[in-house]
Amino acid sequence: MNFNFFFHKIKMYFVRAKELRIPYIDKVKLYGDFGEEKFTELLCQELPSCKIKRNVIVSGKEGKAEIDCLVLYDDKLFAIEIKSWKGRIVEQEGEFLQEKTDCYTGEKHMKYLRSPFHQIERAIYLLKKSVPIKAWINAIVFFENNELMDISVDSNKVWFNDIRNLVNYIRSEGKSSFGKTAKDFFDECVPADCLYGNYSDQYLHCTINRDLFQIDTPQGVIVS
Repeated sequence: MNFNFFFHKIKMYFVRAKELRIPYIDKVKLYGDFGEEKFTELLCQELPSCKIKRNVIVSGKEGKAEIDCLVLYDDKLFAIEIKSWKGRIVEQEGEFLQEKTDCYTGEKHMKYLRSPFHQIERAIYLLKKSVPIKAWINAIVFFENNELMDISVDSNKVWFNDIRNLVNYIRSEGKSSFGKTAKDFFDECVPADCLYGNYSDQYLHCTINRDLFQIDTPQGVIVS
């Protein structure tokens, strides 16, 4: 399928629905998604025997969430939240403060960010609600950006900013599940595919649910 034609069809859906906006994605989110793809490639190189599903989207009565990367290694499951943050990051009482310096003016900019630990814990909770198999899921946050100058985390949760340390943790640590439950749970999880296009110098983005061919966009859901 021609992707430009595909995104044109999505645009026309929102025009007919009298929406003022079509599903554009900002460059920060786009950068983060490409970072996730690079991370997955590195993890596959370091752990060729592992199985990976990206963009596992969970939707139910209690809400919606997404797991960036679900990894099956032997009898262990790992749900990984990937952050492509820049500058200096400090955790303060469960919140994360980002400090970035403007490379042109030298001005410092401060911004509070959502806790990635809360994000991944909520996503795991919703995923376990939707899959009727009892398996242990190890939660990990990975900070993958080489423009991350410094990070200070108060939490005793599991996090990494070096791929080799993460790989060693997956190989030798983390809780296992009984028997084949980790594999059975992994097999039940359905990843979504992200499509990107460029339309009038703006980036378009949508996520496709493989089971239903359901297209999730920032402005709504299209079901074929």
